[in-house]
Amino acid sequence: MMNAPAAEAALRYCRRCEADYLESECRAVPAGSGTLLVCPTCGMVTGAVVRRVRRPLKDELIDAVRWPAKGDNRVTWLALGVGVVLFSKVPLVGGMLSLGALCSYVFVVVQRGARGQEEAPPAADFESWWDLALPVMQGVAAMVIPMAPLVGALFLHGAAQWALGILGVLWAVALLPAALASAAYGGSFARALNPLPMFALVGRIPVDYARTVAVLAALSVAWLAAKGVTFGLLRVLHAPLPMLALPLSLILDAAMVYFPLAMARVVAVLLRERAEELGIEPLPGVSAR
Repeated sequence: MMNAPAAEAALRYCRRCEADYLESECRAVPAGSGTLLVCPTCGMVTGAVVRRVRRPLKDELIDAVRWPAKGDNRVTWLALGVGVVLFSKVPLVGGMLSLGALCSYVFVVVQRGARGQEEAPPAADFESWWDLALPVMQGVAAMVIPMAPLVGALFLHGAAQWALGILGVLWAVALLPAALASAAYGGSFARALNPLPMFALVGRIPVDYARTVAVLAALSVAWLAAKGVTFGLLRVLHAPLPMLALPLSLILDAAMVYFPLAMARVVAVLLRERAEELGIEPLPGVSAR
């Protein structure tokens, strides 16, 4: 009978030295009620090295599609959905506030998920209306380059308009995920309007990026289909059961937040799984080493 393989020795990672050390080599320093393990070379506090078995990207993307409905993430999905619906009912500016809350959270999902966070991040605190308007403006800025050919097609006529329109659709489908990923991860207008990070993302991992775009396209189709089914159902119920149609509309609108959350997680998983190629550092305490 073969002996079971010995457990791997626990490792600690020093960011300053960019090196791993055996836990037994690190020096324990008392800190409050616990202890910190510091680097034996430079004395900096070390973090645990969490080794994660890399699965095929296809499996990770499938998990990402289901992510909003997994475990405690369902509470976040519900809370965000309710918040988006309530914001949408504010007179005059409801649409912008609702979109701002959604964009703000989607950007956080991409930022933190790309660096290794598995659970849904806590909702951000909004200190002013600017905190809701800014993510919308960044999202619009990120769409400038992907949508430019389609906008240009509006000023043409005949065959040229059709040709540029078709190319514009392909260009938008291919580049929008990279543009939104760049804007969400970079968090600035300069990043949102800079085409170089978008092209770099596509160029470094073209095959994996294409697979991710296919998953996002499928989610977009499912989102449109769900919207269509919801619209038809509410029209059928409106005349005989108007008192039921209104609360059902609010519930279904809140449930639709599932799709942008899943799409954000899909982008985050692509960035996380190819972090080495893209130069993305994990969050402190999280490592894919």
